[in-house]
Amino acid sequence: MRKSMLAICLASVLFLTMACGMLGNLVGGDATAVTALWKDVPKLEDATRLDTEMPAAIKVVMNAALGGKFDFVAYKSSASPEQVKAFYSVERMQALGWAADSAGCNNIAAQADGGADLAGGLCTFSKTEEGKQGVLLIVLGKTESGAETRLFYARAILPPTPKP
Repeated sequence: MRKSMLAICLASVLFLTMACGMLGNLVGGDATAVTALWKDVPKLEDATRLDTEMPAAIKVVMNAALGGKFDFVAYKSSASPEQVKAFYSVERMQALGWAADSAGCNNIAAQADGGADLAGGLCTFSKTEEGKQGVLLIVLGKTESGAETRLFYARAILPPTPKP
């Protein structure tokens, strides 16, 4: 339950800062940009990779939530958030080795500065990799113009939970 709440809080920060990225280069961190999606993460047919830095607020939250090092990549697509969430179904991801009890995709609602509604979502998947817990977060949302959906993928291997 704690990880789910943490993921939701993280997704909210990611979603709300996706479009602006004002603090982009002010904070370092252990975020590593990758050039493409991982072999076990399918790509939307029309998705195009974005060459972008991770906003500082996202770096800080991701480092706190994921306990250190993580990889990320961003894409854009003409697909609606609903189409993206349908594409990343638990069944599709399970076929690629992700856990059947993964949370899958959920809705996130926010408003842009001008008051327009921004539709989006958060997809969370987990798997055991080499005896360690792997996590994939996909944050998605319509741009303020509504012309495209941005997808932000972050993947990490969680550090082991300390035992008392």
